[in-house]
Amino acid sequence: MSTVLLLLFFLVVNFLLVVVSLWLAGRWLKAKGATLARATAATLTIWLVNVVALVVLNRIEIRLRPEKLVVVLAVAAGVIIVQILVYAKIVEWILRTTLPRAVLAWLISMIPGALALALVFFVIKPHVVEAFVIPTNSMAPTLIGWHQIGVCPHCGKAMIVPSAPPDDPARDFFREREPLGICEHCLQAGQARDVSAKVENPDRMICNKLLTPRRWDLIVFRYPRNPELKYVARLVAFPGEEIAIKDGAVWINQVKQEPPEAIAGLRFETEAGGMPAGFATAEQPLRLQDGEHFVLGDFSLNSSDSRDWGPVPAANIEGVASVRYWPPSRWRIWR
Repeated sequence: MSTVLLLLFFLVVNFLLVVVSLWLAGRWLKAKGATLARATAATLTIWLVNVVALVVLNRIEIRLRPEKLVVVLAVAAGVIIVQILVYAKIVEWILRTTLPRAVLAWLISMIPGALALALVFFVIKPHVVEAFVIPTNSMAPTLIGWHQIGVCPHCGKAMIVPSAPPDDPARDFFREREPLGICEHCLQAGQARDVSAKVENPDRMICNKLLTPRRWDLIVFRYPRNPELKYVARLVAFPGEEIAIKDGAVWINQVKQEPPEAIAGLRFETEAGGMPAGFATAEQPLRLQDGEHFVLGDFSLNSSDSRDWGPVPAANIEGVASVRYWPPSRWRIWR
């Protein structure tokens, strides 16, 4: 099933459960405006406030260091208190009741949300869909991690330049390197010009675990050398196929493959993360065995992938990266 349809289904069901719970709670508490229509309006208003709050907080980019635990807890407590008061005032106003009863009604309406959260953690996340933040840029410009914006020397458009998070000491390492980036427009890699000082936030995407992976899909998988880590890369070869990387392209069974139009300008290099590839070279093509898959990063010169550490076992594949949902300006549905 389409990831978007799955998400819409879960959202609609959760919304309806909250509406009914708020309506029944309002009637139980004898609120004057405890109608189904008003409960729907109150729930919709609260959800809209949530969306606006998320957008505002993302733009403010508040970052609290973990070592300042007292400050973190104080901010979290303050946010929760403000949240309860705002939502209770919305319920009080729309259901025409008192503030104490509005607080109680809203808390009762959160019971379906708590049940839905349990369902997410124990069923949906392990077996259906899972959200990920992309920290690195091996898949840029398709999926972007922490980065800065430069100017492409080839076409003059925006170029993605990998960076460490703003508070990460590793930023000094990135500053000392030549600003190698990949262009969002022409998809060519090169030394970026006029790199901005601002570090931009990473993409967020959703993995659909019900989809069967196809060639050129983005897949989420457990890293073969450390299964506790999950990576995302582009699936290019299946069990039984012979793969070689040469002339900037992927060759399967000695036939050059044509990638989808969206990534037709990418070059897949014979270097993996700055080092010569150990697998699937032009001189030594790799024949994949049963259960083996070959994956590549889109930013070939900045990616550690199957060229470096070999095939991905089928058992390690979690699912297909199907939706890039954040930031909103980069919203994209792949499958």
